[in-house]
Amino acid sequence: METDQRNQILTEMASQKKFLGYDELMKALNLSNNRLLEDFLINAMYEGIIQGKLDPKKQSVEIKNWSVSRPVSNEETSIMIETLSNWIDHCKTTIGVLNKEVERSNEQLKANKEKEKRIEEEVEKTRKSLEQGTSYRTSSTSQENKQPSKEVKRHKGLKKRPGGQ
Repeated sequence: METDQRNQILTEMASQKKFLGYDELMKALNLSNNRLLEDFLINAMYEGIIQGKLDPKKQSVEIKNWSVSRPVSNEETSIMIETLSNWIDHCKTTIGVLNKEVERSNEQLKANKEKEKRIEEEVEKTRKSLEQGTSYRTSSTSQENKQPSKEVKRHKGLKKRPGGQ
């Protein structure tokens, strides 16, 4: 088996599992012993095909990262296209929901501004009404101060003491 073909097999296996056993790798890569496998894995790490850690005691390799520069099968391409299409559909749905939320918020903002304007107009109208009413009362109050009402006169009469004081 050619080295490029072994590299492709290793990359494919590394993309599927985090831990790969020596027996599994030797069988897939068509290598006859641990020494040949370890030499191949060390070269693959040196070339950047995989990043990992060899564990000769456990007869395994821990894959930390792998190269993506490998041929991709039609099945994998179809899966990627489907995954990305689903992601795009989800993004479109999310954008639609967000646009509706923005529209609803803008409508609420417009309604709140209109309500605020009506309240301000009502406050201004009430203020003017009060100012007009206060000036009217002030003029009528000043008239009342000059000439006490009959009720006030009657109360004054009650306070008089016998003897004319």
